[in-house]
Amino acid sequence: MNDPAGGSADQLAVERTGRQIADTILAGFVEYMARFRKVSRRAGTHFTNREWGAREHDADQRLLMHRSTVLATVDRVRPLVDGVADRRGVWRAGRSHYKERIVDRSDFGLAETFFNSVTRRVFTTIGVDNDVELRWFGATTISRGEGRAELFTTATRVRDTAAMVREILEAAAFDAPWADVGGRRTANRCTHRLIPTRRVGQPLGRRKRHVAARLLPQQGRLFWSGGSREQKTRGTPIVIPVVHANDGLRVDTVLVTESHASRLFSFTRSHFFVEWSNPSELVGFLKSLLPMKSLAELYTAIGFPQHGKTSLYRSLYRHLDHSHDKFVRTAAPRAWSWPSSPWCRSTWCSKSSKTGSIRPRTPPETPSNDGTNSCTTTTG
Repeated sequence: MNDPAGGSADQLAVERTGRQIADTILAGFVEYMARFRKVSRRAGTHFTNREWGAREHDADQRLLMHRSTVLATVDRVRPLVDGVADRRGVWRAGRSHYKERIVDRSDFGLAETFFNSVTRRVFTTIGVDNDVELRWFGATTISRGEGRAELFTTATRVRDTAAMVREILEAAAFDAPWADVGGRRTANRCTHRLIPTRRVGQPLGRRKRHVAARLLPQQGRLFWSGGSREQKTRGTPIVIPVVHANDGLRVDTVLVTESHASRLFSFTRSHFFVEWSNPSELVGFLKSLLPMKSLAELYTAIGFPQHGKTSLYRSLYRHLDHSHDKFVRTAAPRAWSWPSSPWCRSTWCSKSSKTGSIRPRTPPETPSNDGTNSCTTTTG
């Protein structure tokens, strides 16, 4: 029987259920992001009050937050598809409505990953299911967001470098005193680290503008002040770790090279706590400082390992799609390498299983060109 408004009753039921699926999953994602930001917001207070135990508790809580929210969302959405004759058809309708709801969100990439996490548990997916998942293997564009004054502050060298460093440290607005009065000795020590980095014969005035994140990452007992120095046509990183010691705040060191700063945002480090309205903008800013660092590592470093895995898979898929080289047998038994890839793919067989793993071609202690320190995936 056809509905007067057009379309059969079955089609209308599918659309109605699809909207319910989209609304339920989006509500779960919104809840996850709200909880994520609430926990991240507490990092500044923990640092100011030196509450290291509370910080570790929050780190554990946030690490498990994505999985727990996904499982709760699965419990809410599963009754909508159980008992439906065309489960996949209903889910495809839900996917279409979900895409419409997230298209204008600044965190739509994270929303896509959340949808796929729910989908894979509802359908017990192994591998990739193009029929029901959200897929995108094209180019990824991310904004640096430097035009937004609420996210960045700019310090310009007018008098001397020490004054500019003090301006950068004051912009952090710590609610704790410096170990030295006004941070002057701290600024002077930072200046000594910055000045020798200029090339011989290069006037210091050419590198006078610094762009620093106003909302700063926090890891363990350190606050990382991240920014860039404009050097001719590109920015180079400057990272100032601040430790909260018994006698007050102190600068732990100053990192002014890409290779040194890159080590902070690797799979070997615990996740940063950053309260940021647009995670992709933060990743874009970090990417502008560390162009060889992969998006997978940057998303993982700021507390989104699930989307980091998504980014890793997408880059691997794109490489597979455009690569024309063949796997090369290695000296190891039943193992092959992938010459054009930053990863080395090895496959070995046993009586009980066949497993493949992807590992970096360089040793863990030697950073690779894209900053990858460790990553592993398995295929059945």
